[in-house]
Amino acid sequence: MPSDWILEDNLKPSLETLAAFSGYNIDAWDWDAIWHGVKDTDVERGAWFEYELAAGHPVGVRVAKDVGSSMVFVDVRAGEELEAKMQAALEIMQTYHLMP
Repeated sequence: MPSDWILEDNLKPSLETLAAFSGYNIDAWDWDAIWHGVKDTDVERGAWFEYELAAGHPVGVRVAKDVGSSMVFVDVRAGEELEAKMQAALEIMQTYHLMP
């Protein structure tokens, strides 16, 4: 299971990338749920938000903010066939500030 921190500004492109790998299309309803769910998370308190990208290859995602920093922690549950791709994507999201 890929698990790592990413830059908070990269949460949207990270989840879009993970969704694309799994064959899921994140829509406006998903984003409303995600933004609302993530806003009160705190990794130190163990307060995580969980979301399922239910597609051909289901992917479960847990997200928690590192309050006071510009990082969020992301845990991904997916099949073995997607794990290496997802770990590489998370590593990219640590290094670069992605823009739409």
